[in-house]
Amino acid sequence: MSAVRVLLLVLVLTLPAIAADPVSISLLPKPVGTDAVITIGQAARLSGGSAAAREKMAQLDLIDRTDIEAISRKLVRYRLKLAGFADADFTFGDAAVPNGALLSPEAVEEAARQELIRRLGVAPGEAYVDVVKPIVVKLPVAHASDVVELTAVPVGGAVKLGRTQMDVTIKVNGERKLTLPVFLNATAAGVVPVKAEKPADDIVVKARQRVTITVKSGGAIVTGAGMATEAGKLGQRIRVENLDSKKVISATVTGPEAVEIDLGEGK
Repeated sequence: MSAVRVLLLVLVLTLPAIAADPVSISLLPKPVGTDAVITIGQAARLSGGSAAAREKMAQLDLIDRTDIEAISRKLVRYRLKLAGFADADFTFGDAAVPNGALLSPEAVEEAARQELIRRLGVAPGEAYVDVVKPIVVKLPVAHASDVVELTAVPVGGAVKLGRTQMDVTIKVNGERKLTLPVFLNATAAGVVPVKAEKPADDIVVKARQRVTITVKSGGAIVTGAGMATEAGKLGQRIRVENLDSKKVISATVTGPEAVEIDLGEGK
């Protein structure tokens, strides 16, 4: 091998790795959807970065819909850090305009979700409808003065609980711009029977059981998914693995499949 080739090989091997572009996050004027818990994808428009990073960020639970006024960049940053993302993984852009929110993947998914619920004939809260595959196609552009219509219809006509493909047609000023499939999964909401209250010394969280982690910091509340590494009674502190960051943390058992971390004011 020539000296020139050896030098080029050394230069290539010693070049620093090119960091992935950060995901740009623009908060929407109003979160889309009607779910009880708002995700980052429903509260903001995500662009740039990798598709995998955007998808993971979008699916993170952010806050209860009853606390919608508490949504802020600080809360989103806190939730992303809790999920294991570094500051270099994301940036914040200007607030998205309402029409941009209308043409976001989340808005298209919500149109399909609401139409499926309507056709199932169930009341809000009687069924859960989740998106099976995220939308990755580029959506058409609309300006503030444009009239945008989203029309969703099920493939095959009839709908039932389980997996369903909804085709969503996007029209701008009456002109069809795009029709794309949205894959949903509908399940009936579980009916919880009325039971006598359990004594405080009963085990309410089992080892290796999935739990909901609630983190409180001042007035902000963030939720995430976890796995209990040990059993716990009501009020007992146990170790829980955060399924987003894979970190093991200490949390207090607050009920069946539920633990809490209270960071207090100003922490």
